[in-house]
Amino acid sequence: MMTQKILLTVSLMFLFVVCVELLSSMPPEPNPEDLYCEMTQLYKDTGGEFGWPDYNSKHINCEGSISVK
Repeated sequence: MMTQKILLTVSLMFLFVVCVELLSSMPPEPNPEDLYCEMTQLYKDTGGEFGWPDYNSKHINCEGSISVK
């Protein structure tokens, strides 16, 4: 009975460590404003073939964004 408790405790600790490692290795979610600036710049650089048109320019400032070209 004691051996089962120890085995269960060790297993749960191992599972916890694995979960923490997996969650910490996930890339951070991109900032929506950065994605918007990147996609609108791509739209400008490709003549509208790719990316998004600048539909929200009054609310998001993309000054200083890096060009895709």
